[in-house]
Amino acid sequence: MLRSNSWQSGVSRKQRNANGSLIELMAALIVIIPIVLCLFDIGVMVITAMVNDSTCRSVARLASAGEPTDVQQRVEAALKRAEVHNAVLTNLRLVEGYPRNDDQVVMAKGAVTGPVNGKVTVRIAVDVHPPFLIKHVMQQQTITMHSEQTFPYTYVRKGSSELPN
Repeated sequence: MLRSNSWQSGVSRKQRNANGSLIELMAALIVIIPIVLCLFDIGVMVITAMVNDSTCRSVARLASAGEPTDVQQRVEAALKRAEVHNAVLTNLRLVEGYPRNDDQVVMAKGAVTGPVNGKVTVRIAVDVHPPFLIKHVMQQQTITMHSEQTFPYTYVRKGSSELPN
């Protein structure tokens, strides 16, 4: 007489292996899905940081290419253009107190024309909204990233070609 185990009744060995594989797959997915979502969040933050650095560098370069007295207007215009052209950057803003000229912004002694010496520093901030898990882990909806760039002035002040009497 054949013995029959109640736990095996009606279930073949193939079905038991398939059920075991399904359980292993579910257990693996419970671990793998959060890891993939965190990697996606980190990727979003890295891309945003790179775009923020690139934008800050461009704005600082533009700020250094003109008259030191007009630097604020150039920076604000460049930031508005950057926000329109970059879908990644939301709430792009200039940090309070910037752009900042260093204390050495001077002309050559007694000159009305000539190169402007000195540096300008631009610091911008952007808010990042991680789409999945990191915002829950850090208990923040937004993460603010800052970027700061300093460039020397490349401006040459032009004067009149008349010689003083």
